Amino acid sequence: MNTIDWLLMCVWFGLVYYVASGRADTDKSRFLPEVDREWARKQLRGRARR
Repeated sequence: MNTIDWLLMCVWFGLVYYVASGRADTDKSRFLPEVDREWARKQLRGRARR
């Protein structure tokens, strides 16, 4: 029981680490700059309107 729990924990952390470091990184670099640009544009527009 304990060994199985430990193994599951290791697999879970491995999966989280893989997603956080590997695939998510490429997705972020492709996706986040556009979102940031849109958000910055909206912020600027909102400030200019006020």
